[in-house]
Amino acid sequence: MVEKPSSSSSTLVDQPVVPGDVVLDLSNMTNETIKLGGGLRQDQDAISVSKVGKLRFSKPNKYWVESSQKRYVPCAEDCVLGIVLDSRADNFLVDIKGPSLAFLPVLAFEGGTRRNIPKFEMGALLYVRVVKSPPKKYIDVHVNSSSEEGWAASAFSMQQVGKQLDLAS
Repeated sequence: MVEKPSSSSSTLVDQPVVPGDVVLDLSNMTNETIKLGGGLRQDQDAISVSKVGKLRFSKPNKYWVESSQKRYVPCAEDCVLGIVLDSRADNFLVDIKGPSLAFLPVLAFEGGTRRNIPKFEMGALLYVRVVKSPPKKYIDVHVNSSSEEGWAASAFSMQQVGKQLDLAS
């Protein structure tokens, strides 16, 4: 005999959920102990989803989100957003959410010369293209900020507008 979850969340069990979905309202519950697994978080009196997947339940009162989320593995010619973590004399260290940091040479920009080196603050958001991605995960990735079509068609640059949200759990 399978025990059913509480009535407030029974409609969502075994159903796809996305970040922001509220799966349990704790204000309606009396002294029940609930165990939260991966993909769920408590925001005051609500349990909400933090990653995409299916809501699962097991007795007694254990909830989690089952997903097939994998880590990002950079491949050559991928266009990605990266965050500048450090500035060095000849390159920038950029976090592209891969297994290692990416190197962005200061001369890898359209019209980039030793006299015209871009200045980026830590935390700046860049749109870059992966140039070289070694097969070994512990070797650094190289990215470029120039397009293959030439400087007039360049879409790669510092992103001035918008927000970046990190939705990984």
